[in-house]
Amino acid sequence: METKHKGWASHYRRQYDHWISQIQPYCPNCAWTYLYTFANHEDKEILFNGQVTRVYRGQLLTSIKKLADRWQWKYKRTSNFLSRLEKSGMIKQKRTSKYTLITIVNYDKYQRNKSKRKNRGKTKEDQRQTNNKANKLNKNPLTEA
Repeated sequence: METKHKGWASHYRRQYDHWISQIQPYCPNCAWTYLYTFANHEDKEILFNGQVTRVYRGQLLTSIKKLADRWQWKYKRTSNFLSRLEKSGMIKQKRTSKYTLITIVNYDKYQRNKSKRKNRGKTKEDQRQTNNKANKLNKNPLTEA
């Protein structure tokens, strides 16, 4: 069955506080959505295990154990799921004994940058103003009643 879904939808992190998100265990699609929803939306320095660490837009600093607990999966299932996402080109991951740094590949496909949205909205408004001015200039007084 072929699906032709186009466009995008933003997800609010707050939705994960709702009871419907507490139904466990997570499905793989819900786990994927969780990853790109909780990835940083901007570059940020964070304190992690007593050290300041820079995490960039589209990255999530977590651990496999933390994700497994959240999704109510076993550690191995969580680890295998992340490996499958990586093999599919959806994420890159850096694993250490203390953390897992997940980078969402093509993050902007899933979460647009606010500044891009603002610019696009302004462009449409500018276009409306230009069209209105052009319409006023192009009015023909002979054809108007």
